[in-house]
Amino acid sequence: MLDPKNYELEHYSYNRSAGAKLNQFYRSPDNIVGRTKVFSVEVFMKDLSEVNLQLSQRIVVAMESGNELQEKGAYQAALEKYKESWSMLPDPKEQWDLSHWIEKCNSEVYLKQQDYESAKIWVLKAVESKPPRETSSFIILGACFLGLGEERYAFDEMKKAFDMGGERAFKGFDKKYLAFFAGFKG
Repeated sequence: MLDPKNYELEHYSYNRSAGAKLNQFYRSPDNIVGRTKVFSVEVFMKDLSEVNLQLSQRIVVAMESGNELQEKGAYQAALEKYKESWSMLPDPKEQWDLSHWIEKCNSEVYLKQQDYESAKIWVLKAVESKPPRETSSFIILGACFLGLGEERYAFDEMKKAFDMGGERAFKGFDKKYLAFFAGFKG
């Protein structure tokens, strides 16, 4: 788990647990010694493939299909695949390792459609379930706030990503988000 290669995130790819071993607690980066403790959250993500391998595989296939549709610009069809995947997750949905992937993919599609309110609903869920070093959820949330005209909140979320990953956190996103972040005069 300490291998830095485990934390190399690739935008639009499947980074389920960012290299963390399953059955471990994910700790908020705000709960690290030497930082101001804003909140303390521990999220235990269950590996669906250990409980129901066939269901996990069906969800992964649906998600990969949705990702292919998203890459082709077929956003509504991609959303249908993501909603299908979400509906297959057993309740409570947020306990499963696959939930973050589904939440983030939904938010990305809504963001591309400039439906910032819907994107924000999904990305807020993704932020709650994200692995500790994952930064793209913060960028997406910041992009939602920016689209809604809430620049201060946009900057604050993008700063969380920047503090964790520097400019690399913005890799794979429209360059306008890094430009906004770098030029924000708050």
